[in-house]
Amino acid sequence: VVRGPGKYTVTVELTGCTASDSIMVDYIPPPPINLGTDLRLCQGQIRTLDATLPGATAYRWQDGSTSPTFEARNAGTYVVQVFDGRCSGRDSIDVAYEPPLNLSVGRDTAICEGANVTLTPNSGTGGSITYKCHTGSAANTFVANMAGVFWVEATRNGCSERDSILVSPKALPRFELGARLGGK
Repeated sequence: VVRGPGKYTVTVELTGCTASDSIMVDYIPPPPINLGTDLRLCQGQIRTLDATLPGATAYRWQDGSTSPTFEARNAGTYVVQVFDGRCSGRDSIDVAYEPPLNLSVGRDTAICEGANVTLTPNSGTGGSITYKCHTGSAANTFVANMAGVFWVEATRNGCSERDSILVSPKALPRFELGARLGGK
């Protein structure tokens, strides 16, 4: 059993005769593959993993593909084996995705002249969430006091989602009571 580099000798004795032979064993280090640290990406993000190594003769990813690069599109463990003609090296990287924020500022709505609507974003739970609205404000609630499209953006762990709402004008009812009746 060879356990490391060095000189290995075998001696054989057969019917009183002895013969020996030696061999020098040298270990060649595997190719130094490094896909980097594990990744946490935002929903929909794609990351190109690059195992390019000068002198490499072949690549094999977990799905059998043979390019030096691989597009990580889903959560999971990505593994590459790189061959340099003599040895092979292997590395892996775990890719996870931030859960979606599911941001919602509500349904499109209509408001009467002079009225307003308060937009309170709903973006699920977990982690510290920061908000920004169409005015640049970072408050947790926003007031729309005229017709238009208003948006809110929520950010958690570097991942952002945006939702908008259409506020339409609703005309005040117009009526006339008529001429003044009786009285002094």
